[in-house]
Amino acid sequence: VEAIVAITFTERAATELRDRFRLSLEAVARSETDGNNRLLAEQALADVDLAAISTLHGFARRILAEHPLEAGLPPTFELLDEVTSRLTFDDRWNNLEHRLLDDPALSHTLLLAADLDITLDHLRDLAKKLDENWDLLSVAKHPPPEPAVKIGSLLEALAAITIFQRGDLPADDKLQIRLDAVEALQAELTSITDDFAMLALLQSKQGRSTLTFGNPGAVAVWGETKDEIIAAKKVAIETWDTTLIDVSDQVLQRLLHELIVGTRTAAEERRHAGVLTFHDLLVDARDLLADPDAGPEVRASLNERYQAILLDEFQD
Repeated sequence: VEAIVAITFTERAATELRDRFRLSLEAVARSETDGNNRLLAEQALADVDLAAISTLHGFARRILAEHPLEAGLPPTFELLDEVTSRLTFDDRWNNLEHRLLDDPALSHTLLLAADLDITLDHLRDLAKKLDENWDLLSVAKHPPPEPAVKIGSLLEALAAITIFQRGDLPADDKLQIRLDAVEALQAELTSITDDFAMLALLQSKQGRSTLTFGNPGAVAVWGETKDEIIAAKKVAIETWDTTLIDVSDQVLQRLLHELIVGTRTAAEERRHAGVLTFHDLLVDARDLLADPDAGPEVRASLNERYQAILLDEFQD
């Protein structure tokens, strides 16, 4: 029986499987008339605790327990249950939150994030997702640059509207009034040198509404130019929205880098301390088997020991 691996999905199912296996062996040992078969059943009963009947996490833990040094773990390591894992994540997040808030290099980014309604709760939720999939994360050599509100493309889009201004029309021409408002908006944007004031204007309904005029102006006065103005206006609105999205993306990329660094650092610290989560078990066992140095010897040892792997359900 020690040459069999039987993997099922939950701890409850694994316990039931072990109990049913033991009961079946006891039934064979009691009722089997063939002496050789009865002897085999009795031997299996004596060794039943050696059988690897467990969840996938349990089998990963067994592999690591047999080869801790090859996996870069202390000779004995601890497995955190779900409750303790949540509590240790809370502690890690609190430490990371303080580090983010205390880092002067991130103050500009965090203030922009606040203006974009990106809260610390949002970042905590993101950190939680990263923690659950930390092995998929890679740390960039250098952090992304500090976010900046870049309006070059937006100013070009506004200029593509104001180029159609005319000085030969009455002051009450509705389309000309709209073009004058766009020119004033263009001048205001150009005059702002502070990222936060720029972001506030981009987020304001009044600023964007300057570009949302309908279909003013008489065709008899403006001719085909009117259609060109309307088309340029649509491009400017799209560019306005894209500019805001770009700021959000820069902020999130900068903060994401810090979260990834914190997540990967925490995973390394758990491994060196020998305090693992359920996900750590799977990742560390996988990495051990795939390791180009230690992996071949460990795989050979497992191959020699186990002759059959039985999976209870496909998702395992």
